Amino acid sequence: MEHNVFRSAEDLPVVDHLIIDDELSIDEQAAFCFAQAKDGRVYCIINNSAAEVLKKRAQTLRNFNLEGREVVTYYTSPELLSIFRDQAYQDSEVEITSESELDKKFTEILIQSVRAGASDIHFEIYPDRADIKFRIHGLIYKIGELDTRTVNRLVNYVYNVAAAEGSKDTQFNPEEMQDALLDRIVDLDGQKRHFKLRLQTAPCYPNALTIVLRVLPVDSQLKASLLTLGYSDEQVVMLKRAQLRPTGATIIAGTTGSGKSTTLATLLTEIYSHTRGSKKILTTEDPPEYAIPGANQINLSTKKSVESGDENLFVKSIKVAMRCDPDIIMVGEVRDKQSSNLLSSAVLSGHQVFTTVHASSALSIYNRLLNLGFESHVLIAPNFLSLLVYQTLVPINCALCAIPYSEFKKLEHDEFTKATLLRLEKLSQIAEYQSRDFEHGVKFHNQQGCNKCRKGISGRTVVAEMLEPTSEILSAFRETDYDRAERLWQENGGRTVLQHAVDRMFDISLDPRFIEDRCGLLDALI
Repeated sequence: MEHNVFRSAEDLPVVDHLIIDDELSIDEQAAFCFAQAKDGRVYCIINNSAAEVLKKRAQTLRNFNLEGREVVTYYTSPELLSIFRDQAYQDSEVEITSESELDKKFTEILIQSVRAGASDIHFEIYPDRADIKFRIHGLIYKIGELDTRTVNRLVNYVYNVAAAEGSKDTQFNPEEMQDALLDRIVDLDGQKRHFKLRLQTAPCYPNALTIVLRVLPVDSQLKASLLTLGYSDEQVVMLKRAQLRPTGATIIAGTTGSGKSTTLATLLTEIYSHTRGSKKILTTEDPPEYAIPGANQINLSTKKSVESGDENLFVKSIKVAMRCDPDIIMVGEVRDKQSSNLLSSAVLSGHQVFTTVHASSALSIYNRLLNLGFESHVLIAPNFLSLLVYQTLVPINCALCAIPYSEFKKLEHDEFTKATLLRLEKLSQIAEYQSRDFEHGVKFHNQQGCNKCRKGISGRTVVAEMLEPTSEILSAFRETDYDRAERLWQENGGRTVLQHAVDRMFDISLDPRFIEDRCGLLDALI
């Protein structure tokens, strides 16, 4: 087999289209591709940093699928392989017209996303192409392209035909922000799997469209405990105290995709387990992301639109929940003054309440609740607030290929990484961290990855900060003295999400760059 090396984009051959690409997994697509030129010659382009097992896979496919064809193999960088793929996709048109073909293509993309462990599927549609991307372990990966004409047909089919009635507008309109819910059962490796897909569209300037589908396995079961999610021993104790309180509100804050729903589901699962089903748990979710043992889960996504003049569906669901004689109420998210008043009533009438809000820290949850319509005198009442939690998710380095700090700092880096390294060096000199082994204990993810990971990432962990409101802290809240509230919290042992992340940096290997991206710059601790 003839071998060559591409060193620049100008060296890349001109081809008509990719071939046998549908047979490749995501990892294989990142490692190599096959493309055909007008003269019939086939090019095999291989990422020279790919794992050996993937390089051998490319040879196997060549021998079995392209026997008798003239194939020229080239090795190149990941960047040039991506450029080559882009050019090949732009020069090819996939003609998919019938509903059955469109359904088959969409199912293929869904199955591919599930096998990759993706939480979201992204279609980014431009005038000349459409990128398909997956969010895996919190990071976005481009996995392929379709021509714009095909993806427009695909999106129209997904919205107009596949989406559930009552969850969408009458017709898909690329110039409007629209949402919908899909219900899909697919055959995955011989097993039937059930998924809900929450779809959101957003037209983008000047003439693009982004579409995101959140992938929610209906039959997913929680396999993690609070400890394995990533909380520290002290934080697990605080969460269990909140579980054991007879009444009160536990509020979890974080951005979209920060693991709030997983935490809530884990908390309720543990309550069901240790109470042996003696408490009635009722949830209202949009839609439910996990099947929670013993819980009655109201699915708000079954009817997204209500007629003008009807009561807000979200508020109605809370009223229904309170009339069903629950001990514990979980509301996916508190949204407005009306729902705030209902949740206040639920707590004051002796229920445990678990819910989420969007806030930037545990301390800021109090202000966020005020803005949502909670009354100040209610929030500072004894036993009303059980626990305030802020959390996010940080990618975990692959244990096999992560690069120790001692080696990483010798490499060439861009200005942003250099700045992180400078802050890390300063952090190593402060008293709290002088005893830690920065040279070998701190590691950076290997972007090339290995055959056991995806680009150096093996998963994600929760990092969090928690505040149990004491009478002194509630008094500071009442007087809007938030500096005093923060000082009291830290004097009582409160640790910020950044401090927790740095602890985890040593314990389970977190890249300092990801910590800064999710939790703030390291110099906040210096």
